[in-house]
Amino acid sequence: MSHLKKFKLLYIVTAWVLLLGGSVLLTHFPYEGMLQADLAPPSFQAASFSAGTPDDEVREWIEDRPDMPLFVGDGGAYAGAAASASMSTGGKAPLPSHRYMPVFGDGVTAEQFERLYSYVPAEELPGYGRTVYSSTIGSARLLFLNGQRLNGGGAAGAREQLDWVLREAAAGGRGPKLVWIGEEPGAAGGGAGSGPGSGAVAVDFWKAMEQAKINAVFVAAQGRLYVPTDTVVTEPSVMSRATTSGGAAGWSVWEAGRQFAEPHLLIVSGVASKLKVVAENRGGEALDQLVLDATNRLYADAGQERTLVAVQSLWRYHAAGADVKAVIPEGMDLTGEQPIEKRFQLPDDDWRSAKFNDSGWDIGRGPLGYSWVPVHERMLRTKLTPSAKSPAHYFRKTFTVDEDPSTLKELLLHITYEDGYVAYINGTEVARDSIKGGLIDYRSLAYASEGNIYATFNLTGHLDKLVRGTNTIAVEVHRSHPKAHNLMFDLSLTYVK
Repeated sequence: MSHLKKFKLLYIVTAWVLLLGGSVLLTHFPYEGMLQADLAPPSFQAASFSAGTPDDEVREWIEDRPDMPLFVGDGGAYAGAAASASMSTGGKAPLPSHRYMPVFGDGVTAEQFERLYSYVPAEELPGYGRTVYSSTIGSARLLFLNGQRLNGGGAAGAREQLDWVLREAAAGGRGPKLVWIGEEPGAAGGGAGSGPGSGAVAVDFWKAMEQAKINAVFVAAQGRLYVPTDTVVTEPSVMSRATTSGGAAGWSVWEAGRQFAEPHLLIVSGVASKLKVVAENRGGEALDQLVLDATNRLYADAGQERTLVAVQSLWRYHAAGADVKAVIPEGMDLTGEQPIEKRFQLPDDDWRSAKFNDSGWDIGRGPLGYSWVPVHERMLRTKLTPSAKSPAHYFRKTFTVDEDPSTLKELLLHITYEDGYVAYINGTEVARDSIKGGLIDYRSLAYASEGNIYATFNLTGHLDKLVRGTNTIAVEVHRSHPKAHNLMFDLSLTYVK
C-alpha cells in the first residue's frame, strides 16, 4: 500500500483543520463590532463654524481639513474676506466655494450676498435670491434660511419660508434634515446677542420644524444648536430644555457658543438613523459631543419609544453612608412580604425625595462605576472610587415630562447595573433587582450578578408616579460584597404614547 493511500484519511482531516483554522483567524468576531461602535463610515459629514471665527482661521481650517466635504458658516461674518478677493483688492484668498456654504445673516445685504456667494443656488424660493437655498450631501438634506426676512415679515411673511421647508423636507425622503438660520427665529433685533425667540413667528417656526421632522436647527449668529429632546441619546455637558414661550417645547438646546470661548467646529455626521455632533477645537481636539437617534423623527407615527432620560446622561452621585439621610416610610413591612398600601411622602432631606438638595454631590456621565473586568471597565465614562464605609452608591437626575402622564401607554426602564439596584421616581420605589425585598440601607448587600447591560423593566404600572413638568429619578446600586471590585450603573427611561 502506498504512503498516500495509507495516510489518505489523515491528510484529508489535516486539510480540513487548516481550512477551518484559517477561516477563524480571518474572521472578526461580533465582540469587536460591539466594542468599536464608531467603525461604520458616516453616510454624510459637515462642519459648522462657531460664530465669530476669524476669517483667516476659517480659510486655514478648510485648507487643513481636506477630508471634510462641506463647511457651513455665517455669510455675513465672513463677507469681508470674500469681498476682498471678489473685488480683486489684492486682499485675502477666496474661501473654497465648492466646500463652503454661507448662512445669510447680519453684516451683509442680500445684494452683497448674491455677489459674494454666486456659486450658491439662486431662486429656489422665488423672490429670495440666494439667501434661501438647499444642498444635499450624502444622505442628508441641508436647508438654509433667511432669518432677517423670517423675523421681519411677521407670521404671514415667515409662512413662505416655512412652507418651502415643508416641501423640501418631504422631497428629501427619510434621510436626516438639518436647518441653518442666521438668527434666532422670532427674536426681536435678531443680532448675535439675541435670546430665544417668542411670539407668532417663533411658534409657527417650531411647529413647521416638527411637521418637517427636522433633526437639528443651527442658529449661526448665536452658536446654538436645537435638537428634538426625544432623539437625544448622549447629552453634551451643557444642555437645557428650550423655552416653551416660543413654541419650542419638545426641543433641547446646546449653547456651544457660550460653552466654548475659543473658535470651534460643530462636526455633524450620520450613520443610518444615528447622528453625532462633535465640538472640535483648532487643534482637532474633541471638546464635547451630542449623540442623537433620529428614529423618532423618521417614524413618528409608529408609536415607538421616546426618551425621558438618555443613556450616558449626566448624573449627580454620592457614596452611600450614614451621613446621607434615608427614612423608613410609615407602614413599610421591613421584611418586604407585604406591600405598602398607601402613598407616602418622604421628607425633603431624604436623598430619594424630589425636593432633596443634591447640589453638593459630584457630577458624572454614565456609565459610572468601577470594574476589574476589562470589557466593563472600557464602558465606563465616569470612574468612581470604592467606598470603605458602604457597598453602595447613590445617583440622582431630574427630567422633564412634556406630555400629560395619563395619556402615556408604557413606561420602560433600561438599566445597566452590578450587582443590585433599587430605583425611585419622585420618592416612590418603582423597581428593584438582585437585592432582597423590604428594608435596605447603606450597609445592605446585593445578590451576586455578572453585570446586567441595559436590562429592560416595564414600569407602566408606575405611570401615576410621573407629573407633568420636572421629575426626579433616584437609584441606589449595591455591591454583593463589601470588598467587591465591581459596581456599574447607567440607565435610560422611555415611554410609548
